[in-house]
Amino acid sequence: MSFDELVNQMNEVLLGAFETGTYTLTRSQAGSQPEPITGILTEGVEPEGRTPGDGSTYAHFWTAGVSPSLAPGDEIATETTVYKIVGEPHAEGVGNGVEMLLRMDRAVT
Repeated sequence: MSFDELVNQMNEVLLGAFETGTYTLTRSQAGSQPEPITGILTEGVEPEGRTPGDGSTYAHFWTAGVSPSLAPGDEIATETTVYKIVGEPHAEGVGNGVEMLLRMDRAVT
């Protein structure tokens, strides 16, 4: 078994143990259909380099095995909130893990 395969298995275990739910991904490309995505969402973060108190609500989202790649402007939705990816999602080494910063876009009614 290769190192990448081992890391992919570890990512699956992490998602199984710590995932905070199944969310909906809507890509910013025209004609994109919503699709389910699993991940670990941490809400209420204050990222470095962002002005605190600007009224924005941020979250971190980690997932694995997403293809094609995620991009700024893509949306991750919970049952109550839609977040937009801000900045470039970045890979977490090997194994298809991706971490991204989200900013609250709107509440779901």
